[in-house]
Amino acid sequence: VAGSDLVAVGFGAEVWTSPDGLIWSRVPDDEDVFGGAGDERMTSVTFRDSRLVVVGGDSSPGGDAAVWTMND
Repeated sequence: VAGSDLVAVGFGAEVWTSPDGLIWSRVPDDEDVFGGAGDERMTSVTFRDSRLVVVGGDSSPGGDAAVWTMND
């Protein structure tokens, strides 16, 4: 994920990137990162100081919050 790409996130812990908003590519899943109890949901994404930050949670009983980060 480059700082100049557009980034979209959503249900199922899906991450999509686009250089122009017209053509989108899904970032491959990584079970070590996205595996866990219940279905993960990413609800918000921001980019700051060369770091992508995504927040969300899962549908496990009681629900767990989650934060994912990635350096550019």
